[in-house]
Amino acid sequence: FSNEKGVIVKATDKSIISDIHKESEAIVKSEIEECSVTKEEAIDNPLFKEGYHSSVFVKDVKIGFLGIIGKLDTVLPLAKVAKRMLHSWFKEYEYQQKIEESEAKFKNIFNNFQDVYFETTLDGKVITLSPSGSVFSGYELDEVIGNRVDRLYNDPNERQILLNELKENGTARDIEMLFKRKNGTLYD
Repeated sequence: FSNEKGVIVKATDKSIISDIHKESEAIVKSEIEECSVTKEEAIDNPLFKEGYHSSVFVKDVKIGFLGIIGKLDTVLPLAKVAKRMLHSWFKEYEYQQKIEESEAKFKNIFNNFQDVYFETTLDGKVITLSPSGSVFSGYELDEVIGNRVDRLYNDPNERQILLNELKENGTARDIEMLFKRKNGTLYD
């Protein structure tokens, strides 16, 4: 069968596929990854045109084929570049997928974290608060994030003790502090 431009798109008579194009058949069967069809080979078989043909893989799974038709000496360098670009794009896609999976995993851990976690700027503006922080403090997340952290401390001066420890040692461990809920009760 051929399309409106006369290009053969399906062959019911398998006998017109010659032995010359066993490489193309081998690509389809995943026996080889790439092949070139010369002008002479293309003349002998109406199903193939001169050019370059290659399998396209994502995560070691063949998802399709790349074919560039034209004079072999012209298209071969272009095809090699196109193949490298596709490979690069798919690697970038895989990398993005891994980042998204990692972010989803972190988000799940963060959202189910039982302890209170909050992050502030050096001047005390809250930039992150775990959902458990909302449960313990009684404040909604949007009441805390973007505002000063002082309202969460029972004694706002305790924050300076924490900052001094961070400046001196680079970390802060085992510093006990009391925090104040929205209703005024205390928790640690």
